Amino acid sequence: MKFFFQIPEILCIHEIFLEGLQLRCCNWEVKFTVGDLFVEAFTKPNVIETYTAFINNWKCAKDATKIATQAKPAFARFLESCRKLVHGSSKEEIRVQ
Repeated sequence: MKFFFQIPEILCIHEIFLEGLQLRCCNWEVKFTVGDLFVEAFTKPNVIETYTAFINNWKCAKDATKIATQAKPAFARFLESCRKLVHGSSKEEIRVQ
């Protein structure tokens, strides 16, 4: 189990997708769409395998995060500061349950 399993691979997939979107937007014409970019980026077998592995690891990563949060107060504080950075000070966040 890894906390950030497949994250570098998923980031790479999204960076490639973003490049395609940026190119399309820079040369935008009324007739353009972006659906083909989604299909091209996210239906490749290696992309599906990457996301499948990420999802299959999700519960283990979530459980490990919960255990680490309970065992290590510093880790819990780190996660809280990250949550605030991403979501603001609102309590409407995704909690590790």
